[in-house]
Formats: sequence, structure tokens, C-alpha cells
Amino acid sequence: MKKVLMLLSFSVLFLASCGEEVESSEDNTHEEIISELESDLEAANHQIESLESELLDAQQEIEDLETALAEAQEENEEVPDQDSEEIVEDTVEEPEEETIVTETEEEEPEEVASDEPAEEEASEPSEPEGEVSREFRNALGSANSYLDFTSFSKTGLYDQLIFEGYPEDAAQYAVDTVETNWSENALQSAINYLDFMSFSNQGLYDQLIYEGYTADQAQYAIDNLP
Repeated sequence: MKKVLMLLSFSVLFLASCGEEVESSEDNTHEEIISELESDLEAANHQIESLESELLDAQQEIEDLETALAEAQEENEEVPDQDSEEIVEDTVEEPEEETIVTETEEEEPEEVASDEPAEEEASEPSEPEGEVSREFRNALGSANSYLDFTSFSKTGLYDQLIFEGYPEDAAQYAVDTVETNWSENALQSAINYLDFMSFSNQGLYDQLIYEGYTADQAQYAIDNLP
């Protein structure tokens, strides 16, 4: 009987110890699960904080973009106004330019008609009445300088003086007053051309006519070539 009681006591103690071990194991398992959940919750909180920070940054960028867009729209509204003002100014200025061109075209025939000095007029110089003006004296001085440098026809010298800015009456006075032999100038021009390249008599004659020499002066040059 004692043996039975001892076996029962031993069995009870064994079961009790097993129960404590099971409870201890279950407690440890619960603690591990809670610890893992707390870690996951903390990580989730960190992610939420990071997302909130990124959201704030994104909102700030959106505000900056909206500000830049508003400024760009204001600039675009100002540019058409400036363009329209320029268009209006150009429209206003265009008639004036057309008027100037028309006046220039109307004046051109008169200039062309007056560009050629009269070759066959009387040899008396077309001096202005009274004392010769400084502009006339300067035109005559320029004519002499040109003839010292190279040969000119009367028409060619007149055109050169006009090109230099002398008025027509001063240029005409200079070519009428300058002391030179236009036929000899034609001969010298012919010699200069032949030094540069070869010409037939007709080609040289045509070139001299083109340079403004008269037919008699060009023929004189051809007839007197060395």
C-alpha cells in the first residue's frame, strides 16, 4: 500500500513539474510574440514618420512649383503686351519708310539726269557769282589730286566727286575748271588698260566709252597708242 501511495505521490509531483514547464514555455512564447509585435510596431511608426516627412517635402515642392507657374503666367501676360506695342510702333513707322522710299525713287531720275556733266558746253567754268566758296575750292583741289594720281574722263571725275559727297554744282565747277586734256587722259587710260591685260581696238574703245570718255576722245586714244 505504501508503494502505491509513493507511486501516486511521485506521479503527482511529476505532473506538477510538467505543468510548470508547459506554463513557463507558454509564457516565454507569449513574451517573444509580444516583443516581435512591439518591434514591428516601432518599425511601422518609423516608416509612418518617414512618409510624413516625405509628404511635407512633396507639399513644399508643389507650393514652389505653383509659385513658379504663377510667375511664368505673369511674364507671359506681359510679353504679348510688349509685342503688341512693338507691332503698333512698326505699323506706325512703316508708312514713313514707304514715303521715304517713294520720295527717293522720285528723286533718282533727276540725279541721273544731272550726274553727267555737259561735255560740249562752253569752256567757261560755271563759277558761282562773286567769290568762290570753300566747297567749290575743295572740289577743285580734289579733282586735281585725282588727276595727279590717275587718268579720269570728265564724267568719271564728276561721278567720283559726287561719290565723295560734294554737291552737284561744286563737282560741275571742278570738272569745268580743272586744267587737263581729256583726250590725253583717254590715251593714258588706254595705256593703263593694256598694261593690265590685252584688248582689241574695239574692246578698248568700248571700255573707254564705258569709263565716260566721248567718242572723239576714245578714238583719239586708239589712234595714238604707241
